[in-house]
Amino acid sequence: MQNSKLVKIMRTLDKGEFKYLGWFVKSDYFNTDKNLVRLYRVLGRHYPEFENKGLERGAVFGKVFPGTEYSDIKMRNLMSKMTKTVERYLIILELEKEPMERDKLLVKSYGRRNLYEYFEKNTNNLISGLGEKSIKHPIALIERLLLSHNYYYHPQTSKVNCFDILQIMMEDLDAWYFSEKLQLAS
Repeated sequence: MQNSKLVKIMRTLDKGEFKYLGWFVKSDYFNTDKNLVRLYRVLGRHYPEFENKGLERGAVFGKVFPGTEYSDIKMRNLMSKMTKTVERYLIILELEKEPMERDKLLVKSYGRRNLYEYFEKNTNNLISGLGEKSIKHPIALIERLLLSHNYYYHPQTSKVNCFDILQIMMEDLDAWYFSEKLQLAS
């Protein structure tokens, strides 16, 4: 079990992240399997090294499912489920560190749910914020282009009044293309 994907991922967590992983696993919203909570507790005793003989699959299985005969399939399924839970936790950690990505996902959600008022307002806020960064960060050009594209092609966006958005999209595309070519050339 020491070389499993689950343990390799858990080794990368710092103390605070590992502690919050416990809260994540215990949360009824993210997990309804109490066996994962028990698995987290068993693995937590070996954190951060995960170098103990008590980490053999049979020993861990016995602590998670006391009084039950070892089942390799059941253990693999539990580890797989825990790995998916930890990966989901990692995604949430990344979203907390990347507010721009979080805001883009929120805009996308507004667009899908026909909350056009919020979609439009948040998209325009993001586009204007990226406009300030686009000179220093060419990636901001492509992000602004994609946001403008999604805004323009939303079914509720009035195409008659959006000529300026098309102009911005074309300028951003040209600027991004030129900056990428320069970067590749150097």
